[in-house]
Amino acid sequence: MASKTRAFLKNDNKDFDNILDSYLSLSETSAETVAGGITAASSATLGFKKGAMLVSCYPDAAQEAKAGAGACNVTSFYTAITTDGADAMTLAAGTELGQLKKIQLVGDSGDATLTIADAISASLDVITMADVGDFVLCIWNGTAWRVLELGNDADGATAPGIA
Repeated sequence: MASKTRAFLKNDNKDFDNILDSYLSLSETSAETVAGGITAASSATLGFKKGAMLVSCYPDAAQEAKAGAGACNVTSFYTAITTDGADAMTLAAGTELGQLKKIQLVGDSGDATLTIADAISASLDVITMADVGDFVLCIWNGTAWRVLELGNDADGATAPGIA
């Protein structure tokens, strides 16, 4: 790929609807050319973000199967929970900006109470899953987990409680 100037990428590159500028902040202090591919460093607080919009990412790891109380990992996207009574679960801080995490109750011998250590709000940090199929989907915004969806894949009607 030929090198392109910042001015070309910002003003003349109509083929891509200026998508590069939509996700990357190209300012006057930016390098004059972009050559080859773009490598983006990512971390719990650095990644692709434009205003209030995040580009989501999925960890490249096998799902977690969790039985009983304890911590849900943050290294995989999906955690399947089987309770063996009333179990307390926790979710620690995310590791990548835009990281998605889905936790679902797949075996029910009691309620699963999930406490999110770094929730967007103290009033949204405890989720109670009572029925098989209950799930929560969260996104890490760099400082906190935001709940995107609560639902039930089994009956489509009920959902976990959140407080």
